[in-house]
Amino acid sequence: MKWMPFIAPLFTVSISFAAVQSDSTDILFDDSAVHEYTLTFYASDWKTQLETNYTNDAGYIPAKFSDGKITIDSVGVCYKGNSSYNAAGTSPKKPFKIKFNEFISGQKYYGIKILNFSNNYGDPTFLREKIAYDIAAKYMHSPRSTFATITIESELIGLYTQIEQIDKQFLGRYFTDDSLNLFKASDAGASLTYSGTDPSLYASQIELKTNEETNDWSGMIAFLNYINNSDSETFCSTYTNYMDPDNIAPFLAFIMTLSHFDSYVGSGRNFYLYQTNSDGYMNFLPWDLNLAFGGYSNGWDVYNQSAISTSNISDRPLFNQLMKCQNFQYKYLSYIKNMINTYASTDSIQKSIDQYVNTIQTFVEADPNKFYSLSDFSTNLTSKLRTASGSIPGLIEFSTTRNAFLLKELESILPEDYEALRVSSLSSFRVSIYNGQIILSNLSSNKRIQVEFFKTNGERLAVIQTSQFMIPIPVLPKGMILIRIQTQQNTRILKYNNL
Repeated sequence: MKWMPFIAPLFTVSISFAAVQSDSTDILFDDSAVHEYTLTFYASDWKTQLETNYTNDAGYIPAKFSDGKITIDSVGVCYKGNSSYNAAGTSPKKPFKIKFNEFISGQKYYGIKILNFSNNYGDPTFLREKIAYDIAAKYMHSPRSTFATITIESELIGLYTQIEQIDKQFLGRYFTDDSLNLFKASDAGASLTYSGTDPSLYASQIELKTNEETNDWSGMIAFLNYINNSDSETFCSTYTNYMDPDNIAPFLAFIMTLSHFDSYVGSGRNFYLYQTNSDGYMNFLPWDLNLAFGGYSNGWDVYNQSAISTSNISDRPLFNQLMKCQNFQYKYLSYIKNMINTYASTDSIQKSIDQYVNTIQTFVEADPNKFYSLSDFSTNLTSKLRTASGSIPGLIEFSTTRNAFLLKELESILPEDYEALRVSSLSSFRVSIYNGQIILSNLSSNKRIQVEFFKTNGERLAVIQTSQFMIPIPVLPKGMILIRIQTQQNTRILKYNNL
């Protein structure tokens, strides 16, 4: 399937990715205030149990959960993470995962089954992960996030970043079918190299997170075989059969713009792939962004790393193949340029800092187990912080320097008149709007129809994926709306005056 992106004739599209729907779970990710939670364990040796279970990968232990208004019995609690767990050492401020339905089937908290709590290891600002997820959400399906404190047995553990779990519930928010295979890069890293047809050969780099009993790896193996064993000419003319260029391009652009090198291009860790058909069509999802904004270098210069060539590119076959495709490279670089000029601009990051510092300042001050001093917190918002283990880029100085380098590199590569978001041709299928519904006709197939709604300034308001010929129009702001309708073969764009 190939979803063609577009530019409307009279304006430049500002790429934006709005949530598909609003529901009761949104209350848990309200970032205008810090959420405050208390855990009470039933066992007195809960610390030992949590550590033992983490070491042995033995899962959760039960506890009582409360937010001050709602109390939930027998939630599952476990430690999570890799470097963020190990670096915490003897500190009680370990990264947590809470699973509300682990011991009581069907139990949820505001509709959510699982919440993750990142301990902000490696980030004196407490803001890297939150701001990074905010930016990612403008371009691709991404977990929601906010801030929370955790208190255990009346002892404040500290301030955390609260993050939505990527699971079937998450998939159901953004994809028409949530029952397909979800894969995760392992902590050892996933280079996405092809090793053969035996699924066990991939156990060290990729984990299957859904449909484990069926254990069908045929789609993933077909995907890996394709990206590793196709010649460049074939790959560049057919890669849209295996991935959406408007998913993989912003995914890679996000990594490079924020120097999030603890992900595919760098370490190979911290991303998910959702297979949306049996042939191995993959969607990339970002994960674990606590070391974005240059917090993890992978041995590279986080300020001046080229966006099109890395020292390990031969070991990253997907990135290597895509960089040989000029049309894709231009699209990818255009996403970088868009990010730098909009949501990842220094001005935008400064606005996020101002907003969130106002929200979390007193909680940072009160955190008894923070890994850095209050002075470090303030300094690293703008400036590089030198620590015993190395330098941590400041959010503003990183953004300013990194963006300037990338713009200079783009000037030498990206044609000034390149329009990465132009539709090459329009289709012949018919579209009409009647009684609040979009009605499609003259379609040979109704498989995988995508409908997107944009403001005239290019901001995307909503996206619907369906297989129906009659599509209800969602709640939209008044005024002129641009609608892009894409099938497997064709694309139509129309104007709609929402009165």
